[in-house]
Amino acid sequence: FCVMAKNEKYRVIKHILSWGVAWFLLLLFFAEGWEDPLRFIYRGLPLIACLITLISINLIYLLPKLYFKRKIGLYLIISLILFTGIIWMLNNELLIFSELAEEYIVREKLFEQSRTQVGTWLRYFIPLLISFVGSTLIELTLFANKKEKAAISIEKEKLDTEMKFLKSQINPHFLFNALNNIYSLTVIKSDKAPDNLMRLSEMLRYMLYDSNDGTVPLHKEIDYLENYVSLALLKDSRGLNVKVDLDKGHPDLRVVPLLFIPFVENAFKHSKIEDLNNGYININLKTSNDQIEFSIENSIPNVVFKKDKNGGIGLTNTVQRLELLYPNKHLLSISDSGKTYSVHLKLDLT
Repeated sequence: FCVMAKNEKYRVIKHILSWGVAWFLLLLFFAEGWEDPLRFIYRGLPLIACLITLISINLIYLLPKLYFKRKIGLYLIISLILFTGIIWMLNNELLIFSELAEEYIVREKLFEQSRTQVGTWLRYFIPLLISFVGSTLIELTLFANKKEKAAISIEKEKLDTEMKFLKSQINPHFLFNALNNIYSLTVIKSDKAPDNLMRLSEMLRYMLYDSNDGTVPLHKEIDYLENYVSLALLKDSRGLNVKVDLDKGHPDLRVVPLLFIPFVENAFKHSKIEDLNNGYININLKTSNDQIEFSIENSIPNVVFKKDKNGGIGLTNTVQRLELLYPNKHLLSISDSGKTYSVHLKLDLT
């Protein structure tokens, strides 16, 4: 941010100096400033000073604080007041205080008698207008280019993130355990084997095909979560302390695929759910017409243990996905008390 601020500062300074030097040379060599130094000092220099002031205010305050924040009406009003005030000040010679200007003022008053009021105003209006409009157009062009580059950068980051996501969406450890558990069920000829094999098949189909779409119906995401939990529970025949409450009242709401599973994977990975006395996971999902609230809480074991490092897109990538796909339309809070780890995600789908 400091580098960006310095670059902006230097760019504005270069902008101001360019206009100031350009008008200085123009008035000096092409407006008889060289032949009439007195006129140049008491007419040209104040005009250049006002040009620099007007451009500075426009570049430093009016454009970034008003125009670029879509306060265009206020920008136009303040610009008009500032523009008019500077011309009035120049036209009434409020910038000239030195007694040395007395000779010039007397001579100028005689000259002004032969000019119309419109002509007097135009003497200042045209240079100020050219400088103001010119600096504004240049700044708008630079701003548009900056926005375009930012959009390209965001899109590239989005594609990179999605690529990482697609490459690592299948958790090998989970897949191995699921297959191993289903195999065990087939060995003992359990009636649960076909159903769990179908769950695994549905999960793979969802990950490999449905998740390629930009958004999916919420009911598919819920089915995926339920299948994941069901297969994860096969690891212990005694049953695990896992509570799942997924609201299916608005099944057609559309969300980006595989958005919630990283939080669920993280809970199963770090809660030591095998500890039937202390380990637990609570998963909740609530919906309305245009909102989804997802929350998950899991226990944290007293002794830190290691599990596989593979699988999932990770919480970091999930946060990036939310920033890219739901900008200003999501609220994510994560808390770690030392004994419990909880995540609350609120999505605005309007």
